[in-house]
Amino acid sequence: NRGMFFIPAGCGHGFGVVSEVAAFLDKATDYWYPAHERTLLWTDPALAVAWPEGIEPALAAKDAAGVPLAMADVYR
Repeated sequence: NRGMFFIPAGCGHGFGVVSEVAAFLDKATDYWYPAHERTLLWTDPALAVAWPEGIEPALAAKDAAGVPLAMADVYR
């Protein structure tokens, strides 16, 4: 549907595709610095994400190794 949304810099985000095919394009306000990247545990109950049932996700290694929100780095 070519929908768009804005995610402020530094805000945690992610997406899941539940169809057979999807096109996703993201734009950033700066270059990607892997040393600055953090990953939250996608199944952390504190995030309260209602993931679809019966779907086995294909995760990148970094997503599978995410940390719970309570253990995430905090920047002030």
